[in-house]
Amino acid sequence: MQRPGNKQDLTVKRPIRRYQDGKFTESLDDVLRECELTIFLEGQLLIKLVCIPEYLEELVLGYLHSEGLICSNKNVESIDIVDNKAHVHVTQGQLDELQSPDPDDSPTGESSGFFLTTDSGDFRDSPYPIKGPGIHPQTNSWDANTITMIVKNANLLLERSEIFKRTGNVHSAMLCKGSQALYFCEDIGRYNAFDKCIGFALRDNVDLSQTTIFTSGRIPSSVALKVIRSGIPMIVSRSAPSDMTLELAKSYGLTVVGFARGGRFNLYNP
Repeated sequence: MQRPGNKQDLTVKRPIRRYQDGKFTESLDDVLRECELTIFLEGQLLIKLVCIPEYLEELVLGYLHSEGLICSNKNVESIDIVDNKAHVHVTQGQLDELQSPDPDDSPTGESSGFFLTTDSGDFRDSPYPIKGPGIHPQTNSWDANTITMIVKNANLLLERSEIFKRTGNVHSAMLCKGSQALYFCEDIGRYNAFDKCIGFALRDNVDLSQTTIFTSGRIPSSVALKVIRSGIPMIVSRSAPSDMTLELAKSYGLTVVGFARGGRFNLYNP
């Protein structure tokens, strides 16, 4: 499994006064560092993401993929990050090959243009057309191995969250192939944690159609769209999906599992 580097660099000590048992005590607390990463695609401002200063290249690569701007690592010629500004150059003709979006990709079903997902899950206009590999409807075999995989990895997701234990201020995502955990990433936003996992997978040429993504956050339609565009057939969360997510899941064959904790889970599209 991909493991983080020095986690000490991601937090700072700040003085606090903690109230407990009827009195205040002074101490130092770990506070999460954050930065604003600005992504430029072929010289044009694409998006600004609030994130933690870790795995920024993987975040950029994963973001481009889950937003449908690239299909693989081969579509990217370079990613140069200086002073929290990421300048991305793609292969010749890549942007010209992008197709108009399917209106069904819009959470409202009324897409009149192209949109990108922000780090808060909102949508903003995209300067480029968007497409993605998508996934094909499939029938999952709900045998003992699948159930064991979900329960085991859902518990592992919680255990691995070192920064959350220290700060209580991050979401986690973990990309798995069967029972094997491939990548684990944390970030102030659940979208960023997901994109970092995707970035690592693209760099290692992992077949995303054979993976499952685990997340600590809710599953709104904006998360579901990222998973669908990435070609991942199953998402497992400790929390719950929305009704729009389940409609998208039905249309695109995405398997949605929620409330995966403590040896139990809900399967929303059996």
